[in-house]
Amino acid sequence: MMRKKMNFVQAVGSVLFQCLLLWGCNQQVEFAGSPINRRASPMLPQLPEAVPSPESEEALPEPGPIEEPAPSPTPEPTPDPVSFHSLEQTFPATRIGIMNLTFNSETKIVEQDIAVSIQPPTQETFIQVDRPTQTDVFHQGQSGNFIQETFPISATRLLDLLVVIDDSASMKEEQQELSSRFFPLISYLKDIDWRIAVVTTSDSCLRNGTVIQKGDLNAEELFKSAINAGTNGSATERGIKNAIRGLKGVCGDSVKSWVRENSTIGVLLVTDEDNCSSDYTIEQSSCKKDPKGGLGSHLTDYLATIRPTLIKDSPRVSGPAKARVYGLLWDKEDEMCRDTSGGEPKEYLKVISATQGTWGSICQKNYTPTLEKISKDVSALTTTETLLKEVPDKGTIRVMLDGELVDVNHIELSGNILRLKSVNLDTAKELYVTYNVGATPIYKKFPLFKKPALETVHTEVRVHDGGGAVVDPGPFFIDLTEPSITFETAPQDSSMILVTYREDVPLLASFSLMATDILAKTLSVQVNGIVSQDVIFDLASNVIFFASPPIDRAVINVSYQRLRDIVTDYQSVAGVETAKEISATDFETGDSLKFTLKNGVLSFPVADVIGRKTIRVMYNFGFEHQFSFAIPGDLILESLEFKTPGGASAPCGEDLLVEETSAKFSCSEDVPELFVDYDYVIERYNTFRLPENIPERAVWEVWVNGRWIEFFEVEDSQVILSDSLLGWDSIVRVKASWVLSP
Repeated sequence: MMRKKMNFVQAVGSVLFQCLLLWGCNQQVEFAGSPINRRASPMLPQLPEAVPSPESEEALPEPGPIEEPAPSPTPEPTPDPVSFHSLEQTFPATRIGIMNLTFNSETKIVEQDIAVSIQPPTQETFIQVDRPTQTDVFHQGQSGNFIQETFPISATRLLDLLVVIDDSASMKEEQQELSSRFFPLISYLKDIDWRIAVVTTSDSCLRNGTVIQKGDLNAEELFKSAINAGTNGSATERGIKNAIRGLKGVCGDSVKSWVRENSTIGVLLVTDEDNCSSDYTIEQSSCKKDPKGGLGSHLTDYLATIRPTLIKDSPRVSGPAKARVYGLLWDKEDEMCRDTSGGEPKEYLKVISATQGTWGSICQKNYTPTLEKISKDVSALTTTETLLKEVPDKGTIRVMLDGELVDVNHIELSGNILRLKSVNLDTAKELYVTYNVGATPIYKKFPLFKKPALETVHTEVRVHDGGGAVVDPGPFFIDLTEPSITFETAPQDSSMILVTYREDVPLLASFSLMATDILAKTLSVQVNGIVSQDVIFDLASNVIFFASPPIDRAVINVSYQRLRDIVTDYQSVAGVETAKEISATDFETGDSLKFTLKNGVLSFPVADVIGRKTIRVMYNFGFEHQFSFAIPGDLILESLEFKTPGGASAPCGEDLLVEETSAKFSCSEDVPELFVDYDYVIERYNTFRLPENIPERAVWEVWVNGRWIEFFEVEDSQVILSDSLLGWDSIVRVKASWVLSP
């Protein structure tokens, strides 16, 4: 089967799910061969912080739009809750043998202490489903019709204007004309805190390294200097790309943001050519294919991500966008352009049209009319006007900014148009308005938009006293057939009723484990870090069952040993075939253990290995045994030690002779009891297997000694690494993560 390697960028598109993926968990690995391709995975995002339970005060939203009770509310569709699953294993790239020998020169008894080797436990992690949290907001009636509205606010009356000036060879006169028209450009910006930055179609660095700000004493001169950028720039005008980079503050390898977080953004394109030029040289053709600025839609898309509309989906008015693109462009309909070289600005016009901007001909001798038109249009974008649904009754309007009451002296009302005066909106996020226009009835019963899980229902009643004081709602009843909530006593007049709950969606009570041959006695289950006693493991079906399902978004960690985790074969000492007697015991208890010996390998029954730490094997060689030890793999020479019973270095090994499978040595002095310790490489691996049946959609990650690996191969459930990445002491970590089907 064909193998294929993928890098980080190529993998991103194939692994991003439509919801967050979880971080990993440990899972036992087998060593195997026969690789095929899967994919190299990007770094996965961390699971978000746990959502507060409905019973906690943190789970309640800030006051939002209030819906009056209706007999048959239409529920909004919500996505199905999902669960997550991960497997992870950390394991060595080599299997290391540890040999601890004891030679007794008088009895000719050789003792071998074997450290029982058990692979790390398998760990599987599941994430419980997160039932959607619903908050239904109602408003109690009063003698007058109480209306409240909420508007998202970006900081208004702030304007950040980016001028993208063409610095190619044909732009000398145009630069001179624009540089002298500073005041027409700001003619309608008197009450606006404006900034102007200038970049070129060749370079996204801010001209003169700074922005021009309202209040600069030499603003006109700074503007003139920035616009006169010269005509030595590239003939392939990259207006779109440098507009995007200029807004980001990209200059070479550095980024210095200058656009304010809540400002209105304007982009003025000044050029006699289209984006990437209208000629089709190799360079210009490449420019048009640039995914970061070859098309006008790249700028439109970028603006849409940083500046959504001011008033979204209003039934009465579609608010102005907080970003707009303008232009001084070559105009084929302008007679003054017909005798000039230039290109029809098709891509630029798409952007201007998409953002509802305006533009004028660059061939005109006087740019004042176009610049004043642009100035007036961009000024309108920064308006602080808010259109209310109704005309409020006199003296009833109240305005809150992010929960703080606005003094009436700062409120101006013209019909149903609300204006704020002398109010700092730079950091404001939400405008909350209430007023009276008529009368509404008093309710005890309120329809719920979703069927709630009873144990999660939480109610809160807030009284409109200017500060939103919370009062006890008293006893209430939940009807699941409608569904609805009925209060024993009607909530206070003009109060806000918030009913928060999780939807009545079943929680998962059972989880299927991926691995087989599980040793049931070793299985341990933790829920959110606490060992659970409320679980049953069915070995036949490989499923764990909870008597009570874990709570929403609970992290369930399952740890267990597998039969294949237990190492039962160990290398014996050198010359074992000459031993007169061999015995094996538990080092701590002295219990005798069964074993078989074949080709120098001691094999123990699994039952005799489980639960033991060290096995002592004694070899009686009579009077014929010499100092030697076996080397069944690559000897790690630096690990070799000759010691006396007291732990001191023994006078042995100066004549060490290492042969293919064994080593011989002698001692310069008589050592009645000699300890020889050494390590050796039994086997090297570059292929690592997770349990079978990992889903095709799984995301894979690999680390070697803590370093994230970009390229690797995956086939079925195994990862294949290049030998060049692995040393005898390398530790490899493999992770597979995926979303469980709802």
